[in-house]
Amino acid sequence: MKSFIIILGISSVMFLISCSSSETTTEESNAQDANKEAQETAADKEQLRAHADLIVDALDNKDFEQLSTFVHPEKGIRFTPYAFIKEEEQPIFEAEQVRGFPNDSEVYEWGTEDGTGDAIELTPNAYYHDYLYIQDFTESNEVLVNDIEARGNMRMNVGEVYPEARFVSYYVSGTDEEMDWANLILAFEEVNDDWYLVGIIVDRWTT
Repeated sequence: MKSFIIILGISSVMFLISCSSSETTTEESNAQDANKEAQETAADKEQLRAHADLIVDALDNKDFEQLSTFVHPEKGIRFTPYAFIKEEEQPIFEAEQVRGFPNDSEVYEWGTEDGTGDAIELTPNAYYHDYLYIQDFTESNEVLVNDIEARGNMRMNVGEVYPEARFVSYYVSGTDEEMDWANLILAFEEVNDDWYLVGIIVDRWTT
């Protein structure tokens, strides 16, 4: 009888040790997974920011050759003059078209003017000056990665239009007198472990 009790006790201790070991292994595994995920997220953010900074530099220098290298190879890139994207109105360009913007004299329809509803009909060069690079975004007051913030009174739908995208935004506060703040939003999607532009959106003060 005593032997049975001793054996039972040893078995119970062994079972408890096994359970404890299993729980420890699971916790360690979960911690390793969480750490790996955090490292991958940080690496993605770092890569996104690096790409975005190069794109802003390209825009600042009107270097459409450089900009074209970041255009999504399958989906192309959509240019949007305001925070609310109207997919049916705004054109999508392939990399080759973007590369040719400096010499492109064709007039495209880029959307509708806020307030008047008039069509925005401009050449790429005119659109660049009037609706795209309206502030020096290399001197941004705030840069956000994967944290889009609506700045004005117009509804923002970038997350709805680009549900698989990651975003980097460059906010310039402008001046209170002019109400000329602007927020350049770059939308990226992943292709073969790299990030490509699918959209450039400019949020700005509207009436």
